Amino acid sequence: MKVFVYGTLLSGEGNHRLLEEQTLVGPATTKPEFTMISLGGFPGLLEGGDTAIKGEVYEVNPEGMVRLDMLEGCDPRDPDRGMYGRLAIVLEDGREVMTYRYNTEGHDREPISSGDWRAYSSSRKEKRRYQ
Repeated sequence: MKVFVYGTLLSGEGNHRLLEEQTLVGPATTKPEFTMISLGGFPGLLEGGDTAIKGEVYEVNPEGMVRLDMLEGCDPRDPDRGMYGRLAIVLEDGREVMTYRYNTEGHDREPISSGDWRAYSSSRKEKRRYQ
């Protein structure tokens, strides 16, 4: 399955170890149809909005999908149950992939207007260093 990741599963991020045995297809960007929010140490993706999300696409085998679903608290039989649910999306370049959307109300959370978790996370670390 082709999976679009946008947060801590990205290469170089804390949960990337779950994708180390999977195949990187390459960098990707969604259509500007989402909202990315900060949940502290990781982001959430909400349907609706006008932000293009930056990430990576991986070809993930069935065992890898089980590990990703466990990390995301996802029940693949019921995408509305759990912290995250699977969501089929079309990327900016027309490729169809799966991603994880945040299932809980997140409208009171800080939006990440750039759609780029790495840039956002890096700027937060930089701010903390100078405080």
